[in-house]
Amino acid sequence: MCFETITDMKLSYSDGCENPAGIVPKVYWIPRSYLETIAVPAAGTTAASLVTITDAHVLKTGKSAIEMIGLYEKSGANSTLEGEKKSKIAKGTLEAFVPFINAQNLGTSQIVKNQTGILLFKGAEGGPGFYQAGTEDLLVDVENIDTNFGTGPTGEKGIKVTFGWYGISPFYRYNGELPVPAP
Repeated sequence: MCFETITDMKLSYSDGCENPAGIVPKVYWIPRSYLETIAVPAAGTTAASLVTITDAHVLKTGKSAIEMIGLYEKSGANSTLEGEKKSKIAKGTLEAFVPFINAQNLGTSQIVKNQTGILLFKGAEGGPGFYQAGTEDLLVDVENIDTNFGTGPTGEKGIKVTFGWYGISPFYRYNGELPVPAP
């Protein structure tokens, strides 16, 4: 992919603006088998257009996103680059720590452990839209599910789900609504 038509490239920040770290505790996992259509960025000529998805994802009948509600201070997302000089690709990770062990959480863990799909989540700044990990071509994998009963009275009891993916972009900006089941 070449970017000769993109002319507005820059990395910047707005001085004096809030920039809270972390992700909102609700993370939505959508397995590929639940999706009829995965929307993609439309062709554009700006840097933002390369990663902005405006069309909505379409779910199959009766399917819905799997909501994971984690702890703010124990959940997060990041990305680094891997690969050789001039052929790098983003390697992303998202961890969601759910501080409770019960039959529903254990059963959901058993179901999702071998799935691939996409993730939708919000940064701590909130606002409309979501960040998205994964695409039709490079889906997200469940890399690990760590179930921990803790040690002693101060142990951290819960389930930590670790998602991992590779992508041309580390994250996308999904401006659609949270997908709902098709009628």
